[in-house]
Amino acid sequence: MCQMCISAYPFVLKTASLRHFLKDSSYKGLTVVEISKLSNGITVASLETYSPISTVGVVSHAGARFEGSHNKGVAALNRQMAFKSTTESTQFAIVREIEHYGGRLHSTTTREHSTTTATGSRDSISTLVDAIADDFTNREALLWEVNQAKSELAIQSAEEAGNGSFQAIEAVHAASFSGGLANALTPAPYAVSALSPDAVKAYNKAMSTTGNSVLVGVGCQHSDLVAAAETAFGSAPSGEKPKDSCTFSASTMLVNAAGPATYVAVAFEGKPQGEDALKLAVIQHALGAGTDPKWGNSGSYLSRKLAENKSNTSLVAFNASYSDTGIIGIVAGAGNAQIGNLVGTVKEIIADVGKNGLSADDIAAGKAAVAAAASFIGDDANVLIEEIGAQVGTHGSYMDAEATAKKVEALTPADINKLAKSIFSSKPSVGAYGEVSQVPKF
Repeated sequence: MCQMCISAYPFVLKTASLRHFLKDSSYKGLTVVEISKLSNGITVASLETYSPISTVGVVSHAGARFEGSHNKGVAALNRQMAFKSTTESTQFAIVREIEHYGGRLHSTTTREHSTTTATGSRDSISTLVDAIADDFTNREALLWEVNQAKSELAIQSAEEAGNGSFQAIEAVHAASFSGGLANALTPAPYAVSALSPDAVKAYNKAMSTTGNSVLVGVGCQHSDLVAAAETAFGSAPSGEKPKDSCTFSASTMLVNAAGPATYVAVAFEGKPQGEDALKLAVIQHALGAGTDPKWGNSGSYLSRKLAENKSNTSLVAFNASYSDTGIIGIVAGAGNAQIGNLVGTVKEIIADVGKNGLSADDIAAGKAAVAAAASFIGDDANVLIEEIGAQVGTHGSYMDAEATAKKVEALTPADINKLAKSIFSSKPSVGAYGEVSQVPKF
């Protein structure tokens, strides 16, 4: 996921809003997500957290997978254009209005979705929705602002070039998928430089439609959000979700890059969002998806294998479930001279999981990690809005952390190992970044 945040001043609460929050005895706890479809075509979803802070955002199917051969990189460039000048207001005026309420603006893109959010005090809901709707409907794409956004993307691209793990996952996506899921999250500078303001405006116009988007609010009453949306999005264009068909096909992409380390991503076809996706999330965390204890070998399956390897290397499992397919695998990183041995270890891991599955202890740890990760989503309103919008926009409903934990708890080791053995016995794709001449063939 790539993101942009605008906030020139420290985040502050308006005293009146906080005082209102503390005095109102009706605030009693979390509620369920409420969903409405408005007459103007936009779907509205809200979660009342009874916080003095409200965050509002619009989530659209406008990620990198919906780029074409003629506009590669436009999704990332469109993200950088968020909350710049519109036909109704300048960038300065937009930011000043939000900061009057102690607020901030935020924009992200993934392979499938783009999200723009505005955060402010609870009594500023209508202002927040107006800012989101203005950016959604009237984005201008002025030449000098597009050039500024291109410069920002060039810096991000240079930073990501040093992230070997990210580049290996990008390479394995390009190797594995036909269609838009092969598109890069961080586009090449030459692709971005070729994009014109008209290309940005055309993409934003095509994607910013009520049928392709969900307006989400966190920390607000549903009725207030609906009332603001009916007015602010009244002139928003109607439209449908863009279509993109992707299929997984095992292949290899090697990207030669100078540097002391090489990264290799070995991946298999995963599952789309749904119950099987939860099983894959458990498999990912059972293998090892994060940082393990510094001392000892009592961590994840992959950390124990690294301890046996006895070298300064890394192994991390990754997994992504999209609306119609998915990908799961392992990223290995090591010095150029060591990568061959480490890839040999990855081959052994794949053969072991494909034949024997995972231990009951590793699966239990994976289930606990998935349940915890689901609850942590609520810690960041921007992430929560993106998750609610993605689920509601794709499935028409939202599965919260409690429901997720119950579904995960119901999964048995037999359920998970049946899927793990099936996937890790299939033919993998390989993506490598670095001194690829040292990468052995699969």
